Amino acid sequence: MKFRIFLFFSLIFFSGCSLFDKKTIKIGVIAPFSGTLSGYGDMTLKIMNLSVNDINSADGINGYEIELIPFDGECTQNQGRVGAKKLIEEYGVSYILGGFCSDEMLGAAEISELHNVILFSSGATSSEVTELGDFVFRTVQSDKYRSEELGRRAYMDGYRKIATFIELNEFTFSNRRSFLDGFTEFGGEVILSSSFDSSQSVDYINFFEDLRTSGADSFYFTSQNEELYNRMIKRIRLENITLPIYTTGIIASDVAFDGVEDYLTGGKYPIIDVSRDWDSSKELILRVESLYGEGFLDHYLFVYVTSGYDTVQILADSISNCDDIYDTVCVRDNLYGVKDYNGYTGSITFDEFGDPLYDVSIMEFVNGSVIKLD
Repeated sequence: MKFRIFLFFSLIFFSGCSLFDKKTIKIGVIAPFSGTLSGYGDMTLKIMNLSVNDINSADGINGYEIELIPFDGECTQNQGRVGAKKLIEEYGVSYILGGFCSDEMLGAAEISELHNVILFSSGATSSEVTELGDFVFRTVQSDKYRSEELGRRAYMDGYRKIATFIELNEFTFSNRRSFLDGFTEFGGEVILSSSFDSSQSVDYINFFEDLRTSGADSFYFTSQNEELYNRMIKRIRLENITLPIYTTGIIASDVAFDGVEDYLTGGKYPIIDVSRDWDSSKELILRVESLYGEGFLDHYLFVYVTSGYDTVQILADSISNCDDIYDTVCVRDNLYGVKDYNGYTGSITFDEFGDPLYDVSIMEFVNGSVIKLD
């Protein structure tokens, strides 16, 4: 009997591990955990952890439990680059969820592609992400499809001369670039183009003076920061600018349009149509609120909630179908093969660039309410 006990513990010792040790796979997360968009970073990590817990409770990925390693990307290219380097070199990750921001994604891809590390975002919408590399994927649609469609809509609405005013970052630049591609496709003209740095004092006076004398018949405006967005809309109203507004889905958040709903009548924006009223959405909301409190998700665009959950699930499925969980070439090929995945975001299929294919909906503010246009 003593010999059997000795042999049992000897096997544990010489194998270099305990029978009670858990096998883990580390996955990095790059998102803004500080600064003006830290709320989205916090929400994303919470949703991803919910998704991870569901996977781990079902025996993980081929017996390996997922451990998320978060890094504050600060919504900047430089920190995205720094984060990817740290996660790969110091933690040895083969998979990174993020960056959540487009700027983070652009920086991180410079490093991840060199190491064949999968970079999988639930929030980066810039059209530039499409060309970042062969190991880059996302569950949110490129700005190109949504904003180009909005630009065409502005032209179809009869407008020919547009003025633009945007915050300085890749998200806003990508949306404006794509919007103008659609608007100018049939002859629309950009007659005033300006941007502002949200970290500095915004020169409203000169811009609005230029806008009034520009001859513009329509106005494109956007910011990535919802609170700043709201303040800017209020300032536009104060300046008595009555041009029809075309913008991004950021305006759909409770924070962005709070108190300015009536003023935005006629304003249009594009969205990926993920409804909170779907049965699956109600289930997810109930689960999240049971953990983080009622109303936790009210201030966030819901597509970023659902995509955060789905991104983890899709990655885990793709890893589990490989003999070696660290074979990122195999995982990459599995991701490219994702078709009609039934997630909280809807049916997800990736194209040859790792971008998801969704239908675009154009929404319009009408007397404080929002309607979907045909």
